[in-house]
Amino acid sequence: MNCLIVAATPIEIQPFLKSLQEGNTLTASANQIDVLITGIGLLATSYSLQKQIQLKRPDLIIQAGVG
Repeated sequence: MNCLIVAATPIEIQPFLKSLQEGNTLTASANQIDVLITGIGLLATSYSLQKQIQLKRPDLIIQAGVG
């Protein structure tokens, strides 16, 4: 399963990235996790997300920012 985690800024997703790098995140070997930092605002998010969806076609998208 290809998962995409989306946040506007690196600060919002930093604890998750740290956990992912340390290997503390529960993931099965068949899962692939991509992280997308979109930038602030609706336009930046829409543009970045659309580009990423066209490239990878994720099975699951999670918006993990402060919002």
